[in-house]
Amino acid sequence: MAHRLLDLEVANARSTAAVRRREALRRPRHEEHAMSNASDRNEGAAEEMGGKIKKGLGQLLGDEQMEAEGRAKELRGKVQKEDAKAEERAKGAVEEAAGAIKNRVGKLVDNEQMAAEGKAKELKGENRQKANQ
Repeated sequence: MAHRLLDLEVANARSTAAVRRREALRRPRHEEHAMSNASDRNEGAAEEMGGKIKKGLGQLLGDEQMEAEGRAKELRGKVQKEDAKAEERAKGAVEEAAGAIKNRVGKLVDNEQMAAEGKAKELKGENRQKANQ
């Protein structure tokens, strides 16, 4: 019974993550979204921690259902946190590619400012990816 519950919770977490990714693609791209992403990461971390606590209590009390619910909650938190990190890595890759193009075009047309702006954007994208490993 507990394993079935865990399987259902994992499937639900995966489905929720897929919905979040689709919604993220539709969101406007501005600073407010960066806060939303950080919030998603923090909520995921809190959910994961709550799940670990509930799982531990279930083990301590010998309550298999509570332990399974805790494991499921922990997995939901991990999925939410990793989903937010993956979204940021993807944004970083796009930013890096756009910066590299701008840098190369700037060099090609002998525009130092454009090349420098492109290089800065490229580095910012690389850092965004590294920060979300």
